[in-house]
Amino acid sequence: CKMSLCVPMDFTVDYSLFGKIQNFIEPLEIIKLPPEFGADVMLHLVVPVAMAEYISKEITEITSGNFFLETGSKSFYKIK
Repeated sequence: CKMSLCVPMDFTVDYSLFGKIQNFIEPLEIIKLPPEFGADVMLHLVVPVAMAEYISKEITEITSGNFFLETGSKSFYKIK
């Protein structure tokens, strides 16, 4: 484990896009917290700052920009 400067990113997406996003994030070395299932799906990720733009860009492409993003404050987290 190593400490990395990370940013929490909460992506809210339609159920129809959840599987595609899951396939994209599965191999990434990020923290994946359990998703919340409501009217939409909210994915809770903690992402190294260096990867945040890449992940946001890829999810924008996967969803054609059809998502809502909330980011939290940067902090240090242990990443495997």
